[in-house]
Amino acid sequence: MKPLIDAVRETPIIDHHAHNLLLPSHIASRQFLSITTEANGQALEHTASTLAHIRAVKQLAHVLDSCEPTWEAVQDRIREERNVAGDNWARRCLFGIESVLIDDGLDEDTVYPYSWHDRLVRSKCKRIVRIEKVAEEVLKKHLKQHKDPNAVRFIKSPSEVIGDFLGKIGAAIKDPEVAGFKSVICYRTGLAIPDFGGLDFPAAIEPLFNGNNENSIDPDRLEDECLGPYFVHLTARLLAQSASGSQLSKPLQFHTGLGDNDISLQLSSPSHLESFIETYPAVPVVLLHASYPFTKEAGYLTSVYKNVFMDIGEVFPMVSQDGQERVVREALELCPTEKLMWSTDGHWFPETFLLAVMQVRDAMEKVLTEYVLRGALDVNQAVKAVEDIFFNTSNKLYKLGLSLPSPSQAMLQRNYPWAPSSDSKKIDPAPFIRFLSENPSTKYLRLQWLDYTATNRVRILPINHALLLFREGKSLGITKAVLGLTQNDLISPGFGATGEYSLTPCFESLRRGQRFGYATVQCEFREKTREEVAICPRTALRRIVEKAATHGLQFLIGFEIEVVFMGVSFKDGLFHYGENALSEGHAWSTSRALQSNDVTTLIEAILDAFENSSIGLQQFHPESSPGQYEFVLDPLPPLQAIDTLLAAREIISTLAATLFPQQPLRATFIPRPSPNAAGTGAHVHISMAPSANCDMFYAGVLKHLQAIVAFTYSNSLSYERVKDGIWAGGSRVAWGTQNRETPLRKIEDSHWEVKCVDGLANMYLALSAILGAGLQGILDREELIMKDCLADPSTLSARELLSLGIQDNIPANFPKALACLRRDEALKGAVGREMVDAYLAVKGKEGEILEGMGEDKRRQWLIESFPINDFIAGLILIKDILKALDDGTGSSTEYRGLIQEPSSRENALVKMTNLNLGEIQQSQHTAVEQIAAQCQNTINEFITRVKKYQPILRSGGPSPASRDSTRKTQRALCEGAIYINDKERVPIASGSRRSTVSQYRKLDEQSEEIFGQGRALRTIQGSIQESHNVLTESKNILAAHGNLFRVLNKQGDVEFGAMAFGWNIEWREKTAEFLHWKQGRWTATKRIDWNTEEG
Repeated sequence: MKPLIDAVRETPIIDHHAHNLLLPSHIASRQFLSITTEANGQALEHTASTLAHIRAVKQLAHVLDSCEPTWEAVQDRIREERNVAGDNWARRCLFGIESVLIDDGLDEDTVYPYSWHDRLVRSKCKRIVRIEKVAEEVLKKHLKQHKDPNAVRFIKSPSEVIGDFLGKIGAAIKDPEVAGFKSVICYRTGLAIPDFGGLDFPAAIEPLFNGNNENSIDPDRLEDECLGPYFVHLTARLLAQSASGSQLSKPLQFHTGLGDNDISLQLSSPSHLESFIETYPAVPVVLLHASYPFTKEAGYLTSVYKNVFMDIGEVFPMVSQDGQERVVREALELCPTEKLMWSTDGHWFPETFLLAVMQVRDAMEKVLTEYVLRGALDVNQAVKAVEDIFFNTSNKLYKLGLSLPSPSQAMLQRNYPWAPSSDSKKIDPAPFIRFLSENPSTKYLRLQWLDYTATNRVRILPINHALLLFREGKSLGITKAVLGLTQNDLISPGFGATGEYSLTPCFESLRRGQRFGYATVQCEFREKTREEVAICPRTALRRIVEKAATHGLQFLIGFEIEVVFMGVSFKDGLFHYGENALSEGHAWSTSRALQSNDVTTLIEAILDAFENSSIGLQQFHPESSPGQYEFVLDPLPPLQAIDTLLAAREIISTLAATLFPQQPLRATFIPRPSPNAAGTGAHVHISMAPSANCDMFYAGVLKHLQAIVAFTYSNSLSYERVKDGIWAGGSRVAWGTQNRETPLRKIEDSHWEVKCVDGLANMYLALSAILGAGLQGILDREELIMKDCLADPSTLSARELLSLGIQDNIPANFPKALACLRRDEALKGAVGREMVDAYLAVKGKEGEILEGMGEDKRRQWLIESFPINDFIAGLILIKDILKALDDGTGSSTEYRGLIQEPSSRENALVKMTNLNLGEIQQSQHTAVEQIAAQCQNTINEFITRVKKYQPILRSGGPSPASRDSTRKTQRALCEGAIYINDKERVPIASGSRRSTVSQYRKLDEQSEEIFGQGRALRTIQGSIQESHNVLTESKNILAAHGNLFRVLNKQGDVEFGAMAFGWNIEWREKTAEFLHWKQGRWTATKRIDWNTEEG
């Protein structure tokens, strides 16, 4: 369904019928209340109680931001917008409209000329010539000549009037600025147009010139039952003559149906036009305004006459929402979708265009998605219908010669000014529910966010819990320290563990994950009051994009993913990364680098995963560094582009780590993974629309580039790539057309490439800095003083550099870049001072960590820390067991001592409770199943034996037989016979796994000491003795699962450990009997419900 929804929301509209906007000097001459009604005069008094008006008020208040949804507040805010210099408000209102065909025969002295409206839309506007206006002007001209005694000559015959009229219409037919013609005869004599042969024009016109105007013919308004129809026939006859072969003439529009009280409703039905339509088969007849309320009649005429086309405009926003949806359905009952068109009938006020576009997209989405769900249309057919109605039919009928933008180009129109505000007070679950209906196999939802170190962090929800949470408008709470953490979870200055943010999903980023059954969504942080968090990276970028939209600017962003696939080895307790079999014979764009079967398998798996996750790819190819490849993604609006980039990187990293279990790879995006090979960039392509101010935009970027690189080159290792002569953007602040040795490369028009970016950057922050600086350049009207550099700046002399205006260098290292950022007050203001302060704090803490490492260790650490797919071990079960023990009351000192050591181990591993599930290969899956089965058998045997002495435990003391059973079980669980200890079966693929194995090894070493403490406790009578037995038995379970997790880590599948929770629900319920301490005694009768928070 997504392609259909995207088409409805993004297809640009050819507004084939509208009117001019009022001049500011005449804005008060018209009633603003009329924007949702054809009523005038006293009838306007009751408009405020119509559904159409009430809906418009709400929608306008939403668009205006922080505006009360009252008519008075809306009017006040709109007056403020009108008083702002420039055309920004009008541009916002016409956003999403490609071109407007303007009937300029109304209020010509009080409105802008039709050509003025070009500035508000992407393609030039054209005229629709109103027939009655031309006829009235001709009549008034000749009437004046006739009555003027000083005129050179007087009218001699009606034929001169006809000749003058035909001359003007003929010229309009030939005029390329005229797209078509329109008649408002519906307002004059009605649509029952008499046959041409029955009209006596000379007799009808004679009274105007002989002074005997008994019929009160008004040359300013043709209401004569002969003259009006006669001029319409003359126009149609001339149009018919202009048609050639099978080519129809320019269209003739008719106002039908909906209008003010100046029409006769009975005579406004298009059915009256049937004879006229038959008379002129070469003239396209366009029935305007859905012929409301005669929509079905119009649909009938379009279905049986080739030259009849139907418009479904003006009902938006004049009719209620239900009525609009009914109009669309009634039109589709008979009318072919390729003969349907849409228009705003916008007039006087730009808000009429805004409301019409908003509402038609809502109605089309509602109706067409229902048709697809019912099977009346498939998605492709519905998409074609949208494109025809909004664009193709008008483009063809009016011979406009425009091109429907590709989906990626249409994305420029995606950030609608009226889009739902992402700081709404409540999470709207509708997009999530719609996604689940289209992807019913989804079981888990990954909530992700990118922190200041560019680490992608995650929380995973079972889908049922996610649904429950979002339907209640709730979100997860995350500590406010979250944005101040380094890669190894140290907290930066200025951050603390007190307080919580709400983790809020941005459902426009929702997509299928890289593992079957998973979906992923990027998130933003909110305060508990739902207010925005200024230091949230995604929020910072969204604010800048929204600010740009208020100035009529949209951006399209394209990313190049450069990645190096490195081999992994383990030596002296450390992981080492280097070249691998995929690196052999590698060079830039060589086919040799794609001949390996392993390479092809990996690349094809990545491409398949991209397609499954709806990630558009334009091309891929080998890059220069050994094992390096580049994937070029489709361009998208800024937020969507970065959301997609992160999803693509996650797929690449996961598949590299899991596709070849015997020779796992590490996919790295760091700038110099090898000191002896070419670096790795993350180049950003930017296009903007309109492109008129792009020079000012890039002048702003260049002005602040030294500070911007603090975000784009965000690590000390980044500056090892800032070198000249290696196509990396060079070391000078400069730009050049198709120059890969400058940090800004101009490609064409507003399409430029920013090359001074690498994979360690948080792209939300990097793009915030770039777009924020560029937008500030436009607002400050910066002049692009620096000239086009067509050579490598490093080869130019000082004089040549000076002549080009090239004066500054890219900072030589990260501390210097941070210093530039601290000094650049304008950039800090553009992107947000709070965000910059937070960034400086985190980067300062990260710098302390890196400074203590040698160059090679730092490189290896960064490779291991990045990319964002590092696995995190799961210890939830152990934590739960220890918590249950800790929560017991009435425990003795000995009891506390018994659990002290495993508790200390648990505390060291709390940070590993988040699971990051990756792909599980079959060999690993089999190994883990074997381990689990053996553990399960022993646990079941233990439970069976325990049943025999449960009564003894309850009555006050175990028997020697039960102690024997306990010792046997301890030995069976802890001797290690049930574990698979072959470390080489599945290699370790992550440093975090190594850490987990180490921690568990220490845990196992302490087992005997803990059991020794237990044996000592046997001399204690009463409840202490009972507690020992139960604790010992619980420790068996703890040890079993501890070793199970240890082996899972050895097997390279720590994520699969999460499935242990599902294997053994029954075991957990039985074991829970032993984990409740009450009144100083353990009872075997009380069970813990593991599905509750307490459990």
